[in-house]
Amino acid sequence: MYLEKAGFRQIIIEINEVSEEYAKKWGHNLKVGEYIMSASVKAVKL
Repeated sequence: MYLEKAGFRQIIIEINEVSEEYAKKWGHNLKVGEYIMSASVKAVKL
């Protein structure tokens, strides 16, 4: 993984669905939530 090669450890990636508000704003009546996800990445740099 790229983060490990860059010296990061204790890597946690949490994947979340996009909010309804975001989907309505950017989706223009498309089912954006089926194609786009958001993620939070937490890691420790040694």
